[in-house]
Amino acid sequence: VTFEYSEVMKEKKLSKEEMNQLEEMALLGKKAFPGDMSKIEKALAARIDELPLPVEKKAPAKGKTALWIALALLIAIALSAYYMLNSHSNESPAIHYASAYYETPPFVISQETRGADDVSTPLSKVYDAYKSKDFAKVLLYTENQNGAGLMFYRGIAQFELGQINAAITTLSQDNTIDLEDMRSWYLALGYLQSNDSHSAQSELEKIVNMPDHYKLREASDLLAKISK
Repeated sequence: VTFEYSEVMKEKKLSKEEMNQLEEMALLGKKAFPGDMSKIEKALAARIDELPLPVEKKAPAKGKTALWIALALLIAIALSAYYMLNSHSNESPAIHYASAYYETPPFVISQETRGADDVSTPLSKVYDAYKSKDFAKVLLYTENQNGAGLMFYRGIAQFELGQINAAITTLSQDNTIDLEDMRSWYLALGYLQSNDSHSAQSELEKIVNMPDHYKLREASDLLAKISK
């Protein structure tokens, strides 16, 4: 392993022996945490550059202290990378795809689409909460509301809050014609997020058979990936 911070350490007057020890520990870290270590090395280099390392060789005790601080940083960063890689490896492909393709849909319903307004929950309140990404308030304002589009955005709020099964149920109950294309796409992502690849495939097949669907390309790509 060639460490970009080697020169930095030398400039700080660490002894040759201390440098060798650090390189050996880095090699052990490389073996313990296989994969791309470049980001870890760069992060470590930045932190080491900030260390109050001794400028005189007369103080070997401080040099050793700095060495152990550097080692502690190396271990901490390597462990963080290890757990991050493990969490990704434990994530199923379906959930990974759902996360990769998900983006919060725009708020497109209008008062005209919704119809008669319920004075207890003005559409503007739902819109403001949704725009500010306060999805807990979106759930509050859309509770027991059946106006056109409100069920869809309630389902999206549940999706955003990690309530995937509830989101699938809510989206399935929405029948707003103007939101049909978005509903089919987010239902597919919801099924993937819940590891129901069969239902997700069914929704994606509906989309690819709709030549004017706004997510036709993404649905085709996603269908190809989960069908392998």
